[in-house]
Amino acid sequence: MTQPRKHLSIGVKISACLFCLGIPEERHTEVLQAFKDRMSASQRKRDILDILLVQWGIDSGDVQWDHSPPLALRDTDWQGASKIYYPDELDPQYLVPMSKADHQHKTSGAAQGAGKSNVANSDIHKIAKVNRLLASGEKSPAAGKKLPASRWPKGRKIQSRGFK
Repeated sequence: MTQPRKHLSIGVKISACLFCLGIPEERHTEVLQAFKDRMSASQRKRDILDILLVQWGIDSGDVQWDHSPPLALRDTDWQGASKIYYPDELDPQYLVPMSKADHQHKTSGAAQGAGKSNVANSDIHKIAKVNRLLASGEKSPAAGKKLPASRWPKGRKIQSRGFK
């Protein structure tokens, strides 16, 4: 049962950009107020977002928002019919603006237009590995490792020299 993702508001996107630029959360309102003071009334939050994306080095028409860590790897809980993620799926500290090509490479490991690929460090590969481990009943990746075999045959007894 897949649920539609929540809408990313402009405010969440702006906060995510501020986090990416290294501005701590307690200074976000101060920085936003400085932007508003310098902008005319006709300029909107969208313009602030465009400026921040340019600072991050991304064209606003080429941006995609990456959840880091991926939603499928986060702890979840159900409240009624809705799925709750920990950390929240709209938490700006865990959203990263990326160009479409970079986002596709991080997600699937494929270069844009190169078809499907599954690089070991891609999100899809990590999610599939966790699903395989959960399906096999392992609690952690280390739980499936076997101990090294003993160099002594099973059942071998050390012979006693006896007492004289």
